[in-house]
Amino acid sequence: MRAGERALECGCASRWPALSCRARKGTREQQQERAERAVRSETKRYSTALDRCSLCFASTARRSELTLSVAQHVYMALPAKGRLVAGHCVLAPVEHAPSFRDVDDHVFEELKNYKKCLIRMFEAQVSRVGARGLGREGWG
Repeated sequence: MRAGERALECGCASRWPALSCRARKGTREQQQERAERAVRSETKRYSTALDRCSLCFASTARRSELTLSVAQHVYMALPAKGRLVAGHCVLAPVEHAPSFRDVDDHVFEELKNYKKCLIRMFEAQVSRVGARGLGREGWG
């Protein structure tokens, strides 16, 4: 007898079609084994994604020679594949995060502090460069 036939036999499929009965799920051991396989598969998928992430600090895909500065939760690096403008750099969390929206508050505060310090540094450079009469081409 197949699992579907057992479900019909017990009547659960006819009364509650969205629910499945034990006959369809298998034994507790089989359910636990499937759950463990799913966890192993998810862990392997996640670790592969981390290894391939070019911004993860611990990733083998990240080029460490491009790192300029490392703080406790955020680091600054040159972009690995070209730059958008002169002076372009990348601020990324040390721990893997798909977006800065997904990081903890203390990481986001450190990012804001990094940005504030960079803005102050570039403002000071512009005022010194402007006094000497150099244009934007002096930045690159």
